[in-house]
Amino acid sequence: MEAWQSAAWTLVVFVAETCVVTLSTIRTILIARHQRVLAPLLGLVEITLWLLAITQVISNLKRPSYFVAFVAGFGVGNYLGVCLEEWMALGYAVVQIVTRKDPRAMVQAFSEARFGVTRLDGHGVMGPVHLLFSVVPRAKLAEVSQLIEATDPEAFYTVEELRSIRRGFLPPAMVFPLWSTRRGMPVANLGGSEARAPSCEKILRKSC
Repeated sequence: MEAWQSAAWTLVVFVAETCVVTLSTIRTILIARHQRVLAPLLGLVEITLWLLAITQVISNLKRPSYFVAFVAGFGVGNYLGVCLEEWMALGYAVVQIVTRKDPRAMVQAFSEARFGVTRLDGHGVMGPVHLLFSVVPRAKLAEVSQLIEATDPEAFYTVEELRSIRRGFLPPAMVFPLWSTRRGMPVANLGGSEARAPSCEKILRKSC
């Protein structure tokens, strides 16, 4: 009977520590995203599970299985935390697209999908090009990639994660799957069509 209890508590320690490290990873990301409510709530759950696990380890110093379960849970928790963050896809990213084709079809596709897009004209190694910028939720990157491939399979584009945003048209981002943090906000700076481009070019000329 004692052996079964020891095995059960070993499993509890492993699961608890796995959850602790996983929640710690997500909590840290939520703090960086300024989630003032969710981050503390996850912290409460995290510290409760940690106290449960560490109490069992300290109370059973002569049982090496508890130490092994604690260490294993720490390692697995780190892995699961990274996987969970990728699945949740928190925050926003900026997509920068370079195309040599007429960009109006791509601009129209972005607008129909309710993504803001700003267009600029540029010059590359191969001649004139068109630059398109769009700020999108990371959870929508697969959809954005499909839009680009459908309108111009030869377009060159990059994706960069954003830490902070001020104004612009922002589609709803996801804190957790199916839970939006905000509604789209159509404001002047980032634009939603080609009509925004002249103001951007004017700003670039002034900065030069």
